[in-house]
Amino acid sequence: MTPEEAARHKTVRVRAGAAADPAAGQAVLALLAADPSPMVRRAVARRRDAAPETLLTLAGDPDRRTRLALVDNPACPPGALHVLAEDAHGPIRWSVPPHPGLDDDVRRAVRASADPIMRRLLAGGGDLDDESIQALLHDPEPEVRAALAAHTRDASALAALVADPHEPVRARAAENRLLTAGQRLALIQDRHASVRHAVAWFQLLDEDELQVLAHDRAARVRRALASSHATPGHVLRLLTADPDEIVALQARTMLAAPRRDKESFRRFLRSGRQGTWTSSHTV
Repeated sequence: MTPEEAARHKTVRVRAGAAADPAAGQAVLALLAADPSPMVRRAVARRRDAAPETLLTLAGDPDRRTRLALVDNPACPPGALHVLAEDAHGPIRWSVPPHPGLDDDVRRAVRASADPIMRRLLAGGGDLDDESIQALLHDPEPEVRAALAAHTRDASALAALVADPHEPVRARAAENRLLTAGQRLALIQDRHASVRHAVAWFQLLDEDELQVLAHDRAARVRRALASSHATPGHVLRLLTADPDEIVALQARTMLAAPRRDKESFRRFLRSGRQGTWTSSHTV
C-alpha cells in the first residue's frame, strides 16, 4: 500500500502510519494534517520534514497533545511558534522561549506576554539580542530580571542587575560567572545573607574574599563556603573551628573530598560555562 492509499484508509492506525512514513510526500502530509483523528494529526506534527505551511495549520489544532507535539518539533516554524506563544495551555506556551526556531517576531511576542514565566524562560536562555536584553532588564517582575542576572553575558546588563533593588535579583546575579572583582566585592558586602551565600557557593574567590566570607556573620554563608569544592584547604581548616557545628562538620567533610573533584570544580568555575557540575565521587 502506498502512502497515498494509506492516507485515505478508513482505519485510523493505518492513516497514522502513513503520517509517520518517511516516504510520505508533502501532499500526503498536508492531507493528513486535516485528518479527523488527533492521532493522525499528532503524527504529522512530529514530522521534522513537513512543510512549514503544513505545520502552521496545526498551531491552532483543538487537540492539546497535537499542539504539544508541534512545539516539541525542532522544525516548528516561527509562524506557528507565534501562535503557540499565546496558547491557553501553560506547558505549550512555556516550550516556546527555549525553542531553536525563535525569530525576532516571536521573541517580541514572548517579551510582550502577560505570562511572567514566558519572559523568565526567555531571560534565562543565555545569548539574547540587544533588544531583548534591554526589555528584560527593565521587566517589572523581579523573577524575570533574576533569570537574566544569572545568565546574561552582556556586561552592561550584568552591572545594572548587580545593583538591582530587589534581593532575589542580586542573589541570582551572584551566580553569574562573568562578575568582575568589583561586582563580587559589592555582592560580598550585600546586607542580605542570601546574596552573600550565592557568592560563596557559585564564585571562584580570591584570598581576601575568602577571608571575608569565612568570617561572615551568617552561618548559612559560612556553610556555603565550607560546602564548596572551590574552597581551598587552609580556609576549610579555619572553618573546622567554626562555632556553628554544621559548618565545622561540613568543612571536615570537604577536607576529605577527592582532590580530583576540587580541581575539576575549579576548572568548571574558571571556564565560565553555564550548567551544573557533577562530582565524580558518589557519597
